[in-house]
Amino acid sequence: MWGLPLAMSSRTFSLITAVTSDWGIGYKNGLPWPTLKEDLKFLRTKTTSTKDPQKLNATIVGRNTWNAVPPNMRPLPRRFTVVLSSQSKEAFPGAHLVCRSLGEAVESLSSPPLAEQIESIFILGGYGVYDEALRSPLCDKVYITHVEKQFPVDAYFPVQTFHDEGFKQISDEGTSSQSIEENGIKYRFVVYKK
Repeated sequence: MWGLPLAMSSRTFSLITAVTSDWGIGYKNGLPWPTLKEDLKFLRTKTTSTKDPQKLNATIVGRNTWNAVPPNMRPLPRRFTVVLSSQSKEAFPGAHLVCRSLGEAVESLSSPPLAEQIESIFILGGYGVYDEALRSPLCDKVYITHVEKQFPVDAYFPVQTFHDEGFKQISDEGTSSQSIEENGIKYRFVVYKK
């Protein structure tokens, strides 16, 4: 949990995820569905685009999400990656920063010297990180790719917390909610805000 009171300088952040029709987010430490190129492009574009070309966006992931990313893709290119874990940074080769909590991570990214280098912060999972982030007053937007099909899953998005916190669908410039079909799977991008 956040523990200490939030500093006034703490920045807002957004969540980004993809879910099956029954809110599944993972299966056996991977994605439940086959590769969806437009979804990967959406994730990459949202998490790498900055207004200031001198800055990077930060992504915050839990230990299991970090381990689910193929080693040759860690850290995610052109993003400052923070892993949440009680283990030391040496346990996560390639991670830019390791923090013990989401609150510590956001505070580190909101304070010098990182505050001058980071433009936006994105939460990329997993369940526990999403659950805590959704409850935070700093959670600004939630970007969800709704995959309109069921697949075997063993990890879910914290949908009850999402609903309890009162997120509502909004229009977002640059995000089309029109349905896309790829590999026989329909999906759409939806943006939510408290």
